[in-house]
Amino acid sequence: MPLFLSIYQRVTPLFTGAILAYVRHRLKKGKEDPDRLNERFGEASVPRPKGPIVWFHGASVGEAVSLLPLLHRIRIQFPHITPLVTTGTVTAATVIAKVLPEGCLHQYSPLDVPSWIERFLNYWQPDVAVFVESEFWPNLILTCQVRKIPLYLINAHLSEKSYQSWRRFPSVIGRLLSSFEVCLAQSETIAKRLKDLGAPPSKVRVCGNLKFAASPLPYDSVEFTRMQSVLQGRPLWAAASTHSGEETLIGEAHHLVKEVLPSVLTVIIPRHPRRGAEIAKELTAKGLQVARRSCQEAIQPSTDVYLVDTMGELGLFYRLSDFAFIGGTFVPIGGHNPIEAALLDCALIWGPYIHNQTEICDVLGAAASPVTTKEELAETIALLLVDEAVRKEKMSIGRRLLETQTHVLDHVMEALKEKLEAYQEGISSTTRISEK
Repeated sequence: MPLFLSIYQRVTPLFTGAILAYVRHRLKKGKEDPDRLNERFGEASVPRPKGPIVWFHGASVGEAVSLLPLLHRIRIQFPHITPLVTTGTVTAATVIAKVLPEGCLHQYSPLDVPSWIERFLNYWQPDVAVFVESEFWPNLILTCQVRKIPLYLINAHLSEKSYQSWRRFPSVIGRLLSSFEVCLAQSETIAKRLKDLGAPPSKVRVCGNLKFAASPLPYDSVEFTRMQSVLQGRPLWAAASTHSGEETLIGEAHHLVKEVLPSVLTVIIPRHPRRGAEIAKELTAKGLQVARRSCQEAIQPSTDVYLVDTMGELGLFYRLSDFAFIGGTFVPIGGHNPIEAALLDCALIWGPYIHNQTEICDVLGAAASPVTTKEELAETIALLLVDEAVRKEKMSIGRRLLETQTHVLDHVMEALKEKLEAYQEGISSTTRISEK
């Protein structure tokens, strides 16, 4: 084992006190769930069902949501298997609780402390562990391997920045990647990076991005009808998953669009709804009339910006708008998932920072309008609102591009099928061992 990993395993328990202090800090910031905090220490909050368990781990919202079509397929084809999904953020837990298929369980993931991981694994005894995208926690991976729990990496993604960072520790990442039985990469570029970092070439396959297999985001149909009535055909557009620095720029673009379309309504859906008051203050200072959804403030004819500082409503507002700006692309965040908007017939707009979504943006590029300044953003918004032919053509292109990616779920299922079929009788490997 590489020296660094050996030291990491020995030293981590010594920092348990510091990790606990960090967790308490996150709790004060609202980044941990006070009612389920013990799950972060490996303690279960629900009973373990009998039979085999396949454990899926995705760090945050995007990874967790990308699993949904796969979980649905598993529950249909292998009803005796219980999928256990773990995530590390409160937002992911909130979102996944509303859409998790029947028969699936959710827990917060244990932090990377050996005793907490052992507690988690002792209780759940997963038969298979499936990690999503790029969750490379050393103690978690190595403990699973010691216990002979088969490890799979699906929808593997490594940004250029992460790739370059890991290249400085080749023995470490090589050891971790070689622990996986199969690594399913989103693209040829990602596959090459995995191989360069030490994943055995025979274990690496390209399956495409599992996010393309997602179902459209859910929505409240009654609220959709009510909102249509409130809007009364008013032209609107949506800016989704925005970050600090983007809302001000979007507000300035609104002023420019308003010169052409005085009745335009800009809908801003921040990535972190808790920033609602802060965003409203910034936009009001720019001379904009803001209505906050979390405060149940009504949309008036004079309202410039409707601030959707609530959770889980992207599906509603993507359906109300024909196009959407994808947040995290006007600041160096790297962008968020544009597939969710495309699945709901939205033409796309994004800024210059798309480095975390490069492969997806390559696929959907023809359905998008890249912009680099607030002036370009305003011009694009005005064009899409005024020119129905241009708008509908972009929407149509998006639909056609999505149809080219329908194979992804089948490829992922094929990679997992042999392992899942071994447990289709509902008898887990841990049960078989205990019976001997």
